[in-house]
Amino acid sequence: MSDSAPSDSLLSDGWLAPEPDFDTVPLQTLVDPVLKQHAIDLQILRLDLADPALGGNKWFKLRENLRLARLNGHDTLLSFGGAWSNHLYALAAAGHRYGMRTIAMLRGEIPSMLNPTLRFVHERGMQLIPITRSEYRRRHESAFVDQLLARYGPAWLIPEGGGNLAGTHGCQALAKVLRPSIDDRPDQHIALACGTATTMAGLLAGLWQHHQLGDLRYMPLVRGYAVLKGADFLQRDLESWLA
Repeated sequence: MSDSAPSDSLLSDGWLAPEPDFDTVPLQTLVDPVLKQHAIDLQILRLDLADPALGGNKWFKLRENLRLARLNGHDTLLSFGGAWSNHLYALAAAGHRYGMRTIAMLRGEIPSMLNPTLRFVHERGMQLIPITRSEYRRRHESAFVDQLLARYGPAWLIPEGGGNLAGTHGCQALAKVLRPSIDDRPDQHIALACGTATTMAGLLAGLWQHHQLGDLRYMPLVRGYAVLKGADFLQRDLESWLA
């Protein structure tokens, strides 16, 4: 589905429709002599092919945030990100597609020549508000957030990268997407990159639900690989969301 024209269809429970179709995303097998030598089957789930703007894990982190925003009477979404943020890219696309205003607190200055990411979000109607790096480091402080909402709101706040409990709830649906590809054997692992651990928390919760319902005999070992330095906070956030 193209994001060239906004659609404002809201289901009775607050879900936006239509959503990207992840039911037919391919699972590609990677072939390499080293893998063959060690008898390892390595496959990659191509979530990025589901939608040109909302593919990958971004939609799963946004879908529940958008639903809650609508149910709470908000038509504006406010978030944070850098000049190359995939999160802002997807947020701008979602806002444009579903008729919601988007505002981004952009780390640093807006360059005179917009890069492809900033050009895309600008074309999708996202309002870019540059803030200093010292201000950006305060993005988790409630007093600073209150100031932003008082000035640019009312708005539904989505943390950087979509990292909140609503994002975790949305990512539980990843287990349903993966379930047909999971073999009921104890030696299967799932690996994913972690920037906020939101996706990992949701995936773990979703897999556990399948396991509890008897639809999954073995829980796969899920390995998250931090993509940022000093990411000790990921373990804390992961445990908090799972709780």
